[in-house]
Parts: sequence; C-alpha cells; structure tokens
Amino acid sequence: FENDDEKETCRRLVDALPEELVLYAANTSYAFWYLSNSQKDAVSDVDKLNMAMREARRHLLYVGGDYEKAYNNLVESLNYRRDNQVDLMRKCFDGPFEVSDDERPRVKEMEELIRADMARQYNV
Repeated sequence: FENDDEKETCRRLVDALPEELVLYAANTSYAFWYLSNSQKDAVSDVDKLNMAMREARRHLLYVGGDYEKAYNNLVESLNYRRDNQVDLMRKCFDGPFEVSDDERPRVKEMEELIRADMARQYNV
C-alpha cells in the first residue's frame, strides 16, 4: 500500500463486503487460491484478509480513489467471478485439487472449452 490511508480504505472496502465475497476477493490471488485448495491449513484468516485487500486496492486505484465507485466495481467483479464459477477453471489444470460432485460437470465443460480453444489457436 502506498500509505496508511490507502490501506485503511482497502480494509473498509473488504469489511463492507458480504463474507462470501471476501473469499472470492482473496481467491483472485492464484497463490492464495492454490494453497487454500491444496493445503487448507496453509492459509489463515489474516492471509485471506490481506489478499482481499490487494484486490480491493486494484479497484480503488482504477477509479482514482473513489470509495463508492471502487466498492461497486469490486462487488460487480466478485459477483461475476462467483456467478460464472471462474475459480473452477483453475481446477482444469494439473494439481492436487479436489473437485466435488457438484463441480465436476462444470469443470468437464470448461476443460472441453479449453481444449477446443487450444486446438483453434494451433490451427490458425
């Protein structure tokens, strides 16, 4: 963070989020997502908060420090990630990731889309 005011504003942004969205914000960090999905005890609530604050900072900087705009952008972005199951795409790649029965059809669909996209790119 550039200064204490910026850090405090990011903390307020995260504190204003519904708890479910705090996790989505933290999961924008691949390192946090990877550890929380492969070694659940390797991440703490402090780690989750710090990663969520980093995501909040990106939105705050994008709108030039305007709290309301940053909050609205952040919530919209996190709702998109949740609604479109963006984090599941990461489970399509090798790793020690558990895929639940509920997630399995969507992961399979995403894997097929990724394979088709890769094939298109190689045949261009």
